Amino acid sequence: VCAHTIPNAHGGLEVCTVQFSRNKKYLLTGGKDATVRLWDVGSGRELRRIFTGNTKHPKWENRLQVCFSFNEDFIFSSDESNNACVVWDTRTGELVQRLTGHNGIVRWISSSPTDAHAITCSDDHRARFWVEEVQVAE
Repeated sequence: VCAHTIPNAHGGLEVCTVQFSRNKKYLLTGGKDATVRLWDVGSGRELRRIFTGNTKHPKWENRLQVCFSFNEDFIFSSDESNNACVVWDTRTGELVQRLTGHNGIVRWISSSPTDAHAITCSDDHRARFWVEEVQVAE
């Protein structure tokens, strides 16, 4: 039984990724409109929108990958404009850090369920394991 539908969740463009928060109250989505969105599951109301693109890439050609960090303080998203994984502050939507080093589009991101670690997989045929502490960008 479908409990709720979010019509036009990403402006009529493809919703590429979805993840529930641990408490199941929130839903994180990423779409081809180059946005990450945080939703209230009960009401379907959008709580936060993070624009991940730039003026050259107002819409992504590829699937936008998103996931929560282990403590849900941060959101990881792919960035096809520079083959990076971007870390956002969940509460403010501010850019925190760019994880760079891939030579191809980041296709998948997974966050450790217990630690501040993440893995990114890319078209460069590499998986990168990130163990750095997240630091605020200046």
